[in-house]
Parts: sequence; C-alpha cells; structure tokens
Amino acid sequence: LRLVNLMKLLRAEDAHVVFLATEQPQHGRSLATLQASGIEVWQSPFSGRIPAWLAEHGPRFPVILASRHHLASTMIPLARQYAPHARLVLDTIDLHYLRESRAATLANDSALEKSAERTRHMELGVINASDVTLVVSQAERELLAVDAPGARVEVLSNLHEIAGPGLPY
Repeated sequence: LRLVNLMKLLRAEDAHVVFLATEQPQHGRSLATLQASGIEVWQSPFSGRIPAWLAEHGPRFPVILASRHHLASTMIPLARQYAPHARLVLDTIDLHYLRESRAATLANDSALEKSAERTRHMELGVINASDVTLVVSQAERELLAVDAPGARVEVLSNLHEIAGPGLPY
C-alpha cells in the first residue's frame, strides 16, 4: 500500500514511474490498476530475468527505488552494475530488525534475538549500500544515526489516503 501510494504521488507530479514486479502477483488486476494510473508496469514473462531487464532498461533511470531490504539486497548490486548513474533509494517500510528485536525481547526468545541480529546485519548492509534510505519516523532516523552513521536517511511518514467518514453510527 505504501509503495502504491508513493507511485501515485509521483505520477501526480508528472513523474514517469516504472514498476518492475519481482514476484508474480496473485491477481493481475493490481498491476492493471497501476497501468491504468499511468505507471509503466513490467512483469514476468515480459520482463524476463531481472539482470537482463536491468541491462536493457537500467541506463534510462535517474532514480531506482527498492522497497524492503530483502528485495533491495538483490536489486542494489544489479542497479549499480546496469544503472551506475542512478541514485539508489531504499524505502525500508519499517526497520525490520527493530521490529524483530522488540518481538524477541517481548517473547524472551534467544532464537528470535539471533534472527533479529541476522536481519539487522543484512538491513544495515543494504542501507549503507543505498544513496538514500527512507524511514517512517524520526525515531528510526535517530536509531540509524547510531547504527549506520554514514547513511543518508530521510523521513517519509506513512502514505495513506483518507478513506472517508465511513458509515454513520
């Protein structure tokens, strides 16, 4: 939802937005909705393998945004190779390692703590490899000032459309 709303905001500013689906959607109408809003959508089988797609299309992008660290860990090295001039932006959605660490503490579970530490290592690696990292709160930005002091971190709070007043009582 956050990514869709971000793409809609960019389109409202007349940006040319390209969405590369890295996973096969369960319902094609989600991608059709993106296309109807003016977003250029690529998906399998038309996009082929991501490295080949980026080799062909990468040079046309001034900015590449990856959403979530686990997807960015694959996309950032490919983008650096095939779109070396592009600014790479990571939208964390939330800091996964912070959420996992809190859950481990609440559960008092050492296995969850180890898993959160693995996520932290992976997520901080992607943050440090990005040109800009987007977080949803000042608290996350302050945490990254300590955990990833060399990273450029900007706050972009949650992006939600107001659904309306709802049904009366």
